[in-house]
Amino acid sequence: MADLQNVVYSLEVGTLRVWILRVAVLSLVLMLGGYYLGVQFNGFSQPEAMDQAQVARQIARGEGFTTKFVRPVILKYMTEGKSASELNLQKLPDMVHPPVYPYLLAAAFKVTGVSFEVDKTKLLDYSQFRPEMVVGG
Repeated sequence: MADLQNVVYSLEVGTLRVWILRVAVLSLVLMLGGYYLGVQFNGFSQPEAMDQAQVARQIARGEGFTTKFVRPVILKYMTEGKSASELNLQKLPDMVHPPVYPYLLAAAFKVTGVSFEVDKTKLLDYSQFRPEMVVGG
């Protein structure tokens, strides 16, 4: 009988109560995160998100902090003192975004081993791009 009393005491005011609250809060946070990712996540609805994800993809592929998005300011900066034929438009340095977030995304891409290629034979039942899900997570 004393053991049952100790369990009840631990549940109401002891250490077991603290752990039950921690588990409840953690499960609530995970459920809300899963709901957002599954239902509310709209992918790359902002152009800045698409730009930063593209830079992260380039970093994950080992191509450095570059982008394939051509901006007139970067073209002006890159062509000063050079001819236009020397300019590689497939690999322009990104001078617009701060580097921390794209490097974090690139690390997430590397850890998950996500592929950026889309299988064109499965486009009919295609629902969501896997790297987009990694960014959402």
